[in-house]
Amino acid sequence: MVSGREACVLALELFLLMGEGEVQLEERVRQEAAQAAMNWRKRLVIEGGVRQASEIDAKGLLLFVAGYGIPKLFRNGELRCSLLVVAAARSGELRWLRRQRGVERDARRFIVPL
Repeated sequence: MVSGREACVLALELFLLMGEGEVQLEERVRQEAAQAAMNWRKRLVIEGGVRQASEIDAKGLLLFVAGYGIPKLFRNGELRCSLLVVAAARSGELRWLRRQRGVERDARRFIVPL
């Protein structure tokens, strides 16, 4: 069974795959997406912060940003931590990442050349 969060992330992935510029969004939809992103972020903060987020939660936050733009209240560090959580989860080093201080400094450890 698919959880609500997984379904949201799947919908965001599909929206992003539809292609930038090919989908014209009404301003109302952009505003609703910005509010949904802020609610997603708020929940992450309440549950222990972005650095403690699960991979699916960090990925969802990044997909909101990629698909609809960055709401003004987001901090760069939150986005950076979200990227690191997803990368660390995929490399099997999520526990290591959560124990670290100065996470941004260690970002290069998770960057995989294409």
